[in-house]
Amino acid sequence: MNTGRSRRISKNVRTTVSGLAFTLNLLRGPHCSQAQQIACGQTINSSIASAGQTNTYTFNANAGETVDVLSLGHSLNAVADLYSPSETRVGSCTNNFTGPLNVPNTGTYIIRVHADNGVSTGAYGISLTFLSGRCGAPLVWGLPVTNTVSLLAQVDSYTFSGNVGETVVISAAGTNFTATAFVAGPTGTILANWVNGVTTLNLANTGTYTVGVYSFFIAGTGAYSGSLTFTKLTPASYRLALTVTNGAAALILWGQVGRMTTLQYAAELPTNQWAALTNFNLPWSPYRFVDWASTNSPRRFYRTVQ
Repeated sequence: MNTGRSRRISKNVRTTVSGLAFTLNLLRGPHCSQAQQIACGQTINSSIASAGQTNTYTFNANAGETVDVLSLGHSLNAVADLYSPSETRVGSCTNNFTGPLNVPNTGTYIIRVHADNGVSTGAYGISLTFLSGRCGAPLVWGLPVTNTVSLLAQVDSYTFSGNVGETVVISAAGTNFTATAFVAGPTGTILANWVNGVTTLNLANTGTYTVGVYSFFIAGTGAYSGSLTFTKLTPASYRLALTVTNGAAALILWGQVGRMTTLQYAAELPTNQWAALTNFNLPWSPYRFVDWASTNSPRRFYRTVQ
């Protein structure tokens, strides 16, 4: 597909017909690179080295997911066109985000990056963010995160689980660096944007939320910190999940950070004989606790009291 200005090649072919001479100027379209895979949450820096060049990237997505692509150029306006497995263009951006794009079909998607005028050359960056919670480091209440933006077009993704009716405060701020952030809901809709500060969000849906952090300026780099705080909880905020690690019960607790929490267990149900396993002020939420003594028990049941 021609995504830029065509250019001439040097060879001309002369042909004579009935004594009339004419010249055929052979035109060559833009050069397309071999496709490179880009992963969920990945940022790639590369360059357009020649006029008409197009660099191609592929990724796999499932129907119903939502993605957002950021493309930024230094000395060129970098265009990123996103195509479905059937080669239908589903979105595009120029030195910006595409915005949330709903994935219509399961399969391999293609991103083609080129200069907007088909002539300019230079360095660019491209990132792929899934807004439907597929990837991203966990953002945990009570555990602030620190990270560094070091690449052109870098977007760092974080996720957290929320329940309808809860209220959260999310912060993202840089140190000698202007951090910009957004939060997307479980369906991939962007709910808030802010620069070097905090946002307060009343959660309207239960599910996985995605937070993205990037530079306000095109070439900005530097360190930043982020945090998540729940300022309003609901009954669903207090919950307990059970997994297994090395044969022992591993419990995941959600609740109010800093509040006294008692973890209890019983050997049989029903029972009125709940035994205290441990007491502590919940340091962060969710919090993981391993009951190593459970390896010597045929079964155990657990509950928490806050």
